[in-house]
Amino acid sequence: MRLLKWKITLTVSLRSLRTLSSLLVQEDIDEEAYSEIWSRAWPWIEFLGQLTDPVTDAVNHSAYLRFIVAFSHREETVSVISITSGVGYLIGRAWAHALLQTKTITALFEVSLALIMVDDLYKFIDELVDGVGGSWDSLASIVMAHLYFVLDHGTDLKPEMSYISSGITAFLSEVLMNLDDFRDVLLRQGFVSVVIHITQARAVSLAGRNALGDDEFDPVKMLQELVACWISADRAPNSDQAQAIFIEAIQAGIFPTIFDCAALPDALNMELQFKAIFVCCIPPLTMRRLVLVELDAIFPELQRFDAVEYLSPQSLQMWRNFLAITAHNLNVLRWYNSVRNVPTLAACDNLGCAKVMARYELWCCAGCRNALYCGTACQKADYKRPQLGHKELCSYLQSYKSKNQSGNLDLKFLRAVVHYDYRTNEQEIGMLLLKFLHANPSTTPTVRFCLDYSTGRCSFSIEPLAMTEHIAPQRVQILRYFPWNEAIDQTSPSALKYAHSDFWDRVQLHMLEIRYPSDSLAANVPSPSRSPGPGLIFPFRVACPGLVIGLRSLVASLPVYDPSNRHTIDCDNHREVIRDLIAIEGLKTHYGH
Repeated sequence: MRLLKWKITLTVSLRSLRTLSSLLVQEDIDEEAYSEIWSRAWPWIEFLGQLTDPVTDAVNHSAYLRFIVAFSHREETVSVISITSGVGYLIGRAWAHALLQTKTITALFEVSLALIMVDDLYKFIDELVDGVGGSWDSLASIVMAHLYFVLDHGTDLKPEMSYISSGITAFLSEVLMNLDDFRDVLLRQGFVSVVIHITQARAVSLAGRNALGDDEFDPVKMLQELVACWISADRAPNSDQAQAIFIEAIQAGIFPTIFDCAALPDALNMELQFKAIFVCCIPPLTMRRLVLVELDAIFPELQRFDAVEYLSPQSLQMWRNFLAITAHNLNVLRWYNSVRNVPTLAACDNLGCAKVMARYELWCCAGCRNALYCGTACQKADYKRPQLGHKELCSYLQSYKSKNQSGNLDLKFLRAVVHYDYRTNEQEIGMLLLKFLHANPSTTPTVRFCLDYSTGRCSFSIEPLAMTEHIAPQRVQILRYFPWNEAIDQTSPSALKYAHSDFWDRVQLHMLEIRYPSDSLAANVPSPSRSPGPGLIFPFRVACPGLVIGLRSLVASLPVYDPSNRHTIDCDNHREVIRDLIAIEGLKTHYGH
């Protein structure tokens, strides 16, 4: 009898909440009335939410969920919810009840509305965890149960199912990028596979539609959460966790899913997804053996997508670049597997070359030391490629761009950036050298680079080497780079004596880093207070003696320099000679190995 009285009381209370929730959507209720209603009703709602068996079955969670959602409809009352403790606990408890006990579309629809409407649900994450069981594993289990519910009803196009799909997507978009521990647990429970299956099932069910309805869930949004999880894995696109995600995604059928989504109407953001997947996520992973083994098994199937007509030109070009890179890396893998001494072979990373040769005969990027080239021409071509060129893929360059402008830069970043700019402007530098040597035939030239922290670009000028040799030794650091397996750093100015030793005929560019020289020494290099430096100097007697010797020979055949007429020499007439001298210098001036 006592239990019956409780049930009657609860039933009346819950019906009152439903009626009150319906009244709250009226626009003629002012903000003060909203606050008064919330302050009076919330203690009773909190009491109802904390009830346990045997009366729990009599509690309809949708009553107070509708009440919370009704408050979330108005902007002026959202702040009332955000400062109230216990909201996340009630949503979590209703979420677990809907998935583990009720298991109906109606119950999960109410929870999904709350997940969508409650602003900044991340603030209530601790309460939400307590409501679903008290641990990340419990929350991950609830999320996976929600995803499996969506998967089981993937072909159901009712508006309620669209809201249920949108609810879990809204929750994941708020917490997936910020909670590393939760993301790790979620990945262990098969998150990647189920998201791909959901996305594909939804895309197939919507195939052939001319447009999506306002209440219909776009499966591309689910794909976005997978990409977000992918990008945030260890905050490194080439990490072991990112590799595991990609391998699981391949096995679950991510490539057909992507193209099924691209064929849908109104998929305006699919080009962004193509860029995130085929430019940011996948290319660094295609250099891993386990990933290549998976791609090798499905590569013939991937090639048939090259003829799709519904992709935008930009998306199609990104896809074709991915196919080209994958084919190149698979070629390298097959060569590795076809010889006994696997580590001794490698291929040129220029897609137009892909020449396979002994590893020690190839030169590597001075920054990341991952990209290999058989010559300077291949290196330049790969660096300048418009899309997916090494300028975009080099991990050191990308890390450099993300560095704080006032922070200390790694010397490897400096070396890579400056050397890239030197190689791409080599002919212009050669013409500046010709002008300098014509005016100063007995002076040893250097090229001064001034690095801009904000852009990562270098400006350069020609100066006498003697101008830099008087700088205090403690402000100068000399770096000497031998071939990749013999690389050493020299931190003493006395290391310059090794500069003429043409070690193995592969002496690399030498670099002197001047740590914020005073304005009296170099007027164009700002002081530490302005902090854009440092200046970087290449002594050409070390870096490319062949070019300097050739230019001196050319200067000897020119008319004597006339200080009163500085324009007596036309460098454009000698551009071909400079180009030939650079070609003769060849790999000796290559910027990395």
